[in-house]
Amino acid sequence: MTSHNKLVRDLIPEIIKKSGRVAVWRTLDESEYQQELQVKLAEEVQEYLEVKNVEELADVLEVLFALARLNGVGEQQLMEVRKLKLEERGGFEGRVFLQDVQKPVIKQKMFIWEAAILALQSLGRSATVTEIVEEIIRNDWYSFNSEDNKEWIIRTQMGRKAIGTNRNDVGTELYFEFLGENTYRLIDDRI
Repeated sequence: MTSHNKLVRDLIPEIIKKSGRVAVWRTLDESEYQQELQVKLAEEVQEYLEVKNVEELADVLEVLFALARLNGVGEQQLMEVRKLKLEERGGFEGRVFLQDVQKPVIKQKMFIWEAAILALQSLGRSATVTEIVEEIIRNDWYSFNSEDNKEWIIRTQMGRKAIGTNRNDVGTELYFEFLGENTYRLIDDRI
C-alpha cells in the first residue's frame, strides 16, 4: 500500500475505486483544509515549474479558487479583483523587471522665467499671466511662497525678458513678447 497523506481532487477516490484499488481517505476540518491547500499550492507551483504545461497551471488555478472559496470569495469575485488589479497596476505581459526604487532627485531650482517658458511651451500658444501661473503650478515647475502675489511675480520676471515692455534688462536674452492685455507669447527663434 502506498501512503500519500496529501490533499487530492474530490473525484480521486472514485477514480481509484474504478481502477480496482481501495482509497483510504477522510474529510479535513477547516483549519487542516486551509493548511493542506497551502501545501498543495506550493506542490502544484513546483510541479508547474518542473514540467511547464497547461495542466499544472490548471491545478494551480484550482487550488487558488479553493483558497478563495475558503475565504468567502467566489471565482467570479476573484476574477473581478484580478481584472481591477490588472487595470490599476497592469499585468506581467510587459516583462517589467523592477531593479530598484530610488529617492526622488531634488530638482535644481529653476528661475521663474524658465518656468514661464515651459508653461508657454506646454500650452502651445500665447497665454495670459493667469494661465501661465496655473500651468506652472499644475506641473510643479516653480514653488511660490503661499503669500506671494504669483501674477505680479510672473509679470515682473517675464517683463525683464520680454520685447514690448519697458522693463527688460539691458543686455539680457529676450524670450517673450508682450502682446498687451496681460498676455505673452514665446519668441520662437530664441527657444
